[in-house]
Amino acid sequence: MNYHKRSLPHIELPGSVYFITFSMSIKKELTGSERRIVIDIIKKYDGVKYKLYCATVMPDHVHLIIQPLEISNKPNDWYPLSKIMQQIKGSSAREINKGRKRTGSVWLEESYDRIMRNEKELFEKWQYIYNNPLKAGLVTAPEDYEYFYCSQRF
Repeated sequence: MNYHKRSLPHIELPGSVYFITFSMSIKKELTGSERRIVIDIIKKYDGVKYKLYCATVMPDHVHLIIQPLEISNKPNDWYPLSKIMQQIKGSSAREINKGRKRTGSVWLEESYDRIMRNEKELFEKWQYIYNNPLKAGLVTAPEDYEYFYCSQRF
């Protein structure tokens, strides 16, 4: 088990499934095309560095459920959650900034992460992610939100 803390505690346990939330550092919300960039980048690393169970990209924050994978040439060594988040946030920030013709941070440096302890908790977080766009008034039915992704693993 690995533990570190900035403002929030971060616990990493090999093989664990995580619920993660990260938010924008700037006041302007993500456009539809920017949300598409973020969801596509999240999906890009599915099966490469982590198993992606589900994700939704809201106008000012992102939720996802992932399970870091074991590094193929290093048995018992897993992709660090901090590096996964750095790659997702860094890649998406570069693309968003390029489109906005600006530089600087797009995302808050720190993310909230929680290890899913059991299937009940995992399902509760999935429901939360699935219903988030409806609760925010972005759609009239959760399945209509185009910046939501759910793996067939669910």
